[in-house]
Amino acid sequence: MKLVVGVVLMLLLLCNGVSTRASDVSSDTQDEIQADGILSSVVDHLWSQTDDYFHDGDFPRIVALMRIIVSIDPHFVDAFNTGAWIMWSMGDDNDATAFYQQDVQSNPLDSDAYYDYGFFLYNHLHNFPGAVAVFTADIANADAGILDYRMLAHSYEKEGRWDRALEVWRRIKARWPHGAPTDPSKGAIDDRNMLRAAKHLDPVIVPMIPAK
Repeated sequence: MKLVVGVVLMLLLLCNGVSTRASDVSSDTQDEIQADGILSSVVDHLWSQTDDYFHDGDFPRIVALMRIIVSIDPHFVDAFNTGAWIMWSMGDDNDATAFYQQDVQSNPLDSDAYYDYGFFLYNHLHNFPGAVAVFTADIANADAGILDYRMLAHSYEKEGRWDRALEVWRRIKARWPHGAPTDPSKGAIDDRNMLRAAKHLDPVIVPMIPAK
């Protein structure tokens, strides 16, 4: 790791030296272009190395690489999510939580960051209030999809907040009446989920889905 960091620093210093001799582009502009290109190459190289370490079962080294990658590129959501997944898979729930939190703080407009964090809270920690908070922030993003909304509804159900769950299921049906374009359920699952939530609020409710 020290070697990688050292190489990056050497390349950046070299870029600075070259750019000061350029006459057709300002030194600041050339520095920025060259530095971005070098850092991008370094990130790509480190990311490709993680595959080898994964097959070798060297998970601590993968985590170390992920930390370096996101320190260079804090918008690399896949690196955050993969690193956090490996952390909690090794039993490091606290480190995983902190890494997920760093992810959403660095990428507040990316629903993928919220989704993985929320699913970790829901499925692994069973922290349903936390999952509600994360998925609520998630669906505020423009790129949130049907799965993000569904997870918010399920999180409300786990809390026993069936009124809020029903509200989300209705929002899903209004926005995706036939499910998402690639959804194999074609929306039928959302009908069943909405009916389940409604029955918890009124046990004698007339079924909204005809029996098949």
